[in-house]
Amino acid sequence: MNSKMMVLVAVLACLGSSCGSTGTSEAPDVSGLSEDEILVRMTAYMTPGAQQAQLLERVGTWSVRTSMWMEPGGEVTVAEGRAVLEPVLDGRFLRETLSGTAMGMPFLGEGLTGFDNATKQYMTAWIDSLGTGMVFATGTANRDGHELVLEGSMTDAIHGGVIHARFVTTRISIDEYRFEIWMLATDDQPEWKSMESLYTRT
Repeated sequence: MNSKMMVLVAVLACLGSSCGSTGTSEAPDVSGLSEDEILVRMTAYMTPGAQQAQLLERVGTWSVRTSMWMEPGGEVTVAEGRAVLEPVLDGRFLRETLSGTAMGMPFLGEGLTGFDNATKQYMTAWIDSLGTGMVFATGTANRDGHELVLEGSMTDAIHGGVIHARFVTTRISIDEYRFEIWMLATDDQPEWKSMESLYTRT
């Protein structure tokens, strides 16, 4: 096995075992694949394509008007902010830095959104100054990629445990899009919208 092949197998093994995960995942079996087949698959996995290009249509600076509800049918709180969206890792991911106010306090948040060429799933990760947890979500696209519908979880800081939510990003035009957080239905209540942010390009 030549050195290039060894590197490719090592990369695949790392991907299969989550690069340091303590789980029991085994490395993928590549014994039936030729070096050329492995190269083709790895190249397809690492190369940004149409989905990444569509995400990068949001690159730029945006004014953000956010409406928040603490409970279904509750009083709305409105906040203003500014978001900067930029490509990272040669266009493989979209990074957002959002600043403004929330609940009368300064707010700063950062997120990464991408499309996994292998799983065919969109994914996002988010952190902000209102907590010490992280939000993770994955999902798919509707309307020719102009509506992303992801589901994930975040920490329930009030009651403990985890809150499950649906995150919807809808393209209105090249200069405007909407982001919503919907709390998923439980035994006690139906799904309800907890946040809506309208992004307008500046």
